[in-house]
Amino acid sequence: MTPADVRVAQRALTQAENIAKELAPVKGSSALQFILHQAKKRSVQAMIDLRDADPQDTRAIRVLQVDAGLFSTMIEFLRDAIAAGDDASQALDELDREELAALVTEDNGPSD
Repeated sequence: MTPADVRVAQRALTQAENIAKELAPVKGSSALQFILHQAKKRSVQAMIDLRDADPQDTRAIRVLQVDAGLFSTMIEFLRDAIAAGDDASQALDELDREELAALVTEDNGPSD
């Protein structure tokens, strides 16, 4: 893993940890929780509105379809970010193991 790869992995891990902190149940709510709540409300309302939409109004139907999928799209993006952080954590753990193994098996000549 190159130094640039390590930095990218560390950033992904940090982002995943920040997302996890934002989603953790705590007193009050975070900005992310508020945004997800609003997206869920909008998605539910769009599904209700789709039921009553004029079938000839394709523009309105397209807008409602996008809004209906908003919450699930946001959840998908969050899952991807968390997964990237998990992958980065595993890659960094592997790098640590490799570095430790190299230090342990390194031949520095006879020790006194």
